[in-house]
Amino acid sequence: MNYAKFKKIENLDLKILSFLGILQTKSRIIQINNYPDYDLSGYGGQFEKTYYFTDSWSFDGEFGAVLNVSIESQRVFHSDDMERLSEEYDVHFGENNAYDLVLNEIRNENEHLMWSEGFPPDFDGFKLNDIRVDRIDHSKKEVHFFGSYDGDSSSIQPVDWNIFIECSFCSFISSTTSGKFYVDLISESYSLKDSGNMKLSFFLVYAALENYINECLDRHEKEGRIKDKLNELFRSRFTSLEKHQIYTSAAGEFDDWEKIRNWIVHGKAKVDITNEMVEEFTIFVLTLMASFEAKETIFDSLLKEIDKP
Repeated sequence: MNYAKFKKIENLDLKILSFLGILQTKSRIIQINNYPDYDLSGYGGQFEKTYYFTDSWSFDGEFGAVLNVSIESQRVFHSDDMERLSEEYDVHFGENNAYDLVLNEIRNENEHLMWSEGFPPDFDGFKLNDIRVDRIDHSKKEVHFFGSYDGDSSSIQPVDWNIFIECSFCSFISSTTSGKFYVDLISESYSLKDSGNMKLSFFLVYAALENYINECLDRHEKEGRIKDKLNELFRSRFTSLEKHQIYTSAAGEFDDWEKIRNWIVHGKAKVDITNEMVEEFTIFVLTLMASFEAKETIFDSLLKEIDKP
């Protein structure tokens, strides 16, 4: 396998990010507000009809940049059951009576909590038809949901039950956890790319590579071309770079990427940075990092390493 084939592997960036320990997958129980969007739904009063609703949840402080959110389960918890569970597990409500915080705490002891204690969202004239992730707002660090249900006016603001969903978040770890600044740079690069700021996204990927090299060499204060530092880094681990398939293949593109970076920084030429360019440059950087961390010199061997469960 050569670099041209390697970099086209599906979800290669996610595979490498996971291998590098930069990504994490965590589950979170979230309480959903099913108050209708009346512009979409209208109002049926005491008569049963389909209502549409939107809701959002902030992941600021819990996750870095979020790449994907999937809904694993949907259940209803009654208020009397919440009181019982609170006492049974000795987990008490805070000032805001945040039920989801209590459920997440209890789930540390009972991982099947949603299924063993929750109820299907289909009872007493109420039926949750669907709820899905509508979008991820990276600038506000929010995930937005859209859903619908069949019910009458008593289902709009229920007083004795609430809807909860269990979500799986694929996100970047933070530098607070990893101690690595380049992790934050890569994370922010993905957020900027998703929001359409390609130039800054590209620049942060470049900065992440430079920080990674300086971290590995412990040379933050030493000036010098990043290409020369990259060469020095790989020579510190591999005896013969001439036979290093990954380095010689990928590093051959470095001058072109550096030229684009300099155009952006110094404004010497108008350059349009596309989503595809950012993705390809990200693969380039991650491939070099993975090769160094895995101590692998050929693409076939590196792929086996990053594919390990």
